Amino acid sequence: MPFTPISFEAHKALKVADSNECFHVENSHVLPITVFEVQSAATSFPLVFVKNSETGQLQFVAMTSAVLGKNAFVKDGKWQASHKLGILDCYPFRLIKDQQSKDVMHVAIDTDSDRVGSKKGEMLYDKTGDETSWFSDKKNALGKYYEQTVQTQLFVKELLKFGLLKENTLNISVDGQDRALNAIYLIDQEKLNGLTDDQFLDLRKRGLLTIIYAQMTSLGNIKNLMEAEG
Repeated sequence: MPFTPISFEAHKALKVADSNECFHVENSHVLPITVFEVQSAATSFPLVFVKNSETGQLQFVAMTSAVLGKNAFVKDGKWQASHKLGILDCYPFRLIKDQQSKDVMHVAIDTDSDRVGSKKGEMLYDKTGDETSWFSDKKNALGKYYEQTVQTQLFVKELLKFGLLKENTLNISVDGQDRALNAIYLIDQEKLNGLTDDQFLDLRKRGLLTIIYAQMTSLGNIKNLMEAEG
């Protein structure tokens, strides 16, 4: 998906259609989540940590399939899970870093998306070159989501600082075939139980224990995921 930075000169005639279709993630077996949606997401998906293929950093994700290139929760473009992941509401927009200055972010758009064109949908700019209220609201929501992703990465860093993440292999069965999912990182329960009283209290006071326990409980959804695969 080619995300292009948005500008008035290049996109003054562009329109974006509001849609709940999720064709863009139908081949995604994991999707990013934020700590702000963990309690709800933990009722629908197994939540795990994987290394981002682009940055090498550990990322908090929801498993949507045990099969690479598949999403068990998208049927005919429709989202099937009870919890709708926050990242889905951002599309077809995304914040990307400036190529010259990594501290500068640009709002970009997937120009190949079926939602994007010149015939129907919401305008990004009015005739005077000002952003429409619709586009402004989208940008504000995108910025809020980005801040949530930053807080999520800080959570992951805290887990690493306490040595609470351990690489695992999940052994599951899909369509009667045994599969081993490698390079999955989970909470190390032994390390968690071995924390000092002060460390444990610190995590509890900052609300991190609630997220940790939600992640651990979410692994019970692996059975539900296998049923969704069918």
